[in-house]
Amino acid sequence: MKTSSIFRLFFGAVAAVFLVVACVPQRQLTYLAPLPKGLEIQEATMAIYPDYRFQPNDIINVQVKTLNPEIDQFYNTMSMQGGGGAMMMGTPAMAFMMGYPIDQRGEVRIPGIGQVKVVGLTASQAQDSISKVLLKQFVEGTVFVKVQLAGIRYTVVGECVRPGVHYLYQNQATLLDALANAGDITMLGDRRRVQVTRLTDGKWKTFVVDLTQRETLNRPEFILQPNDLIQVRPLPQKSAGLGQTGFGTFSSLVGVLSSSLALYLALTR
Repeated sequence: MKTSSIFRLFFGAVAAVFLVVACVPQRQLTYLAPLPKGLEIQEATMAIYPDYRFQPNDIINVQVKTLNPEIDQFYNTMSMQGGGGAMMMGTPAMAFMMGYPIDQRGEVRIPGIGQVKVVGLTASQAQDSISKVLLKQFVEGTVFVKVQLAGIRYTVVGECVRPGVHYLYQNQATLLDALANAGDITMLGDRRRVQVTRLTDGKWKTFVVDLTQRETLNRPEFILQPNDLIQVRPLPQKSAGLGQTGFGTFSSLVGVLSSSLALYLALTR
């Protein structure tokens, strides 16, 4: 075979392979589908997500307010002590550490109040249950109870910058909040097939969420829940061992094919 033919074959092979398995397409790296050209604002109906219901191992904060500051100090100091330690205040992390865990029976043990069953209840329903116990000691209208999640614990594995166990110290968050807190998905992570495994009614259920589609905002799976397991799978480009950008992929392919061409020419001389 003539040398010119070999070089034409070489560059043809580079171009063909580059077109087939080049860099990661931009559409696979963009969250929630960008708006069409000329459309600066897109209105959407606000999604109504169901209220979260407490499950065993959740951590909740309970705040009691009465007409007596001394009683308030007793209940809320005990809350921040977690029932016996030194008072620790200030950061959301401390509130998480000092909150009340829900045991396997679905109950929380609150000093001065006792055992209260809260599993399966929303935050407002748990407030009502604790208020009923307190009304045995106080006149109605003189006591106020606030209950909320102390934080959301979740796990991210796979193609994420910082995989591992993470925490968000807020009442509600989305999958995008969770992934941003974990450093975001890498360039070689599949944003179209993010797998979420969630404990629902005592059973683990798995959902696949496409974070590149705007319709995902209306899905209940988009709202993060405590103990969620988020798995980000790699794109095929990672298995192929190619670069994350077009130039990186091109450089890798040229290097491999150049070495192969040099070896072929050496053996045929």
